[in-house]
Amino acid sequence: MFWRRDRILLETVQRNVEAFEALTSVLERMAREIDDMRDQLRANTEATWRMVDRLDGESPA
Repeated sequence: MFWRRDRILLETVQRNVEAFEALTSVLERMAREIDDMRDQLRANTEATWRMVDRLDGESPA
């Protein structure tokens, strides 16, 4: 009985560790994707401001 409880506990801990590792992997990938999106947003914002600056420099139509 005692050994069975230990085995069940060990298996539960092992499953929890595996689930935690999988979750960590997903969160790390999401963090990289968020960083990539932030960089793309920054680049798009800078391009937009350059376009606005060019349009401001043009004579009115």
